[in-house]
Amino acid sequence: MTARRSPLPDPLWSLDLHGATPERAIQLVQQEIALRYPRGHSPGRIITGRGNHSVVGKSPVLVAVKRFLHSPEARALGVKNVQPDKGGGAFMVTLYAPGEAPT
Repeated sequence: MTARRSPLPDPLWSLDLHGATPERAIQLVQQEIALRYPRGHSPGRIITGRGNHSVVGKSPVLVAVKRFLHSPEARALGVKNVQPDKGGGAFMVTLYAPGEAPT
């Protein structure tokens, strides 16, 4: 019998942004990364929701958070890698290890 492994490790932390405005969501993401990066807490899951109930059919929070996570500012805060999580309403975020310099 062969063990099955998930391609992504289970997150050590998660941040659920349901109910937040895009602006507030970015603030919360920045705070969470600032808290987790120095402690080596990686990976994490940031839950934005897919936006099924949104007027435009796509979550404005998802769009704003995705843009932020791929920005130079996020990299400077410690974001190393970002991957969409299964289901499309979340991101798996890998942070640099403590002492590993963000580039």
